[in-house]
Amino acid sequence: MPDDCIGASALDFADNDVVAVGGTAGIGAAIALPFPELGASVLSVGRNQKAGDELVGLPRKSSPSRLAFLRWDLGSLEEIKASVEGITTWAGDAGV
Repeated sequence: MPDDCIGASALDFADNDVVAVGGTAGIGAAIALPFPELGASVLSVGRNQKAGDELVGLPRKSSPSRLAFLRWDLGSLEEIKASVEGITTWAGDAGV
C-alpha cells in the first residue's frame, strides 16, 4: 500500500451520521457495518425488517456510536417522503 493511502483504522467518523440505503444485504450492508467501528452513527434503510433486525443485532466491538434500522420501500413517492422525514428525525439537529 502506498504511503499516502489512509487505512480505515486512521479514519475518524465520530459525530457523523451515515445513511446506508439498501443497507441490509450485499453492498449496502458492507457499507453500513464498518462505520460504527469508525465512530459514526449509522441508519440502515431497507425493505426487509428481519434482515434489518439481524443487522442491528450483530455483535460488534464496543462503540459509543449507534446502528439503527428503519424499514422503507423506496419504490413509491409516499415511502420516499416518509424516509426523508424519518432520516431527518433520526439525525436531529446535526443532520446527515
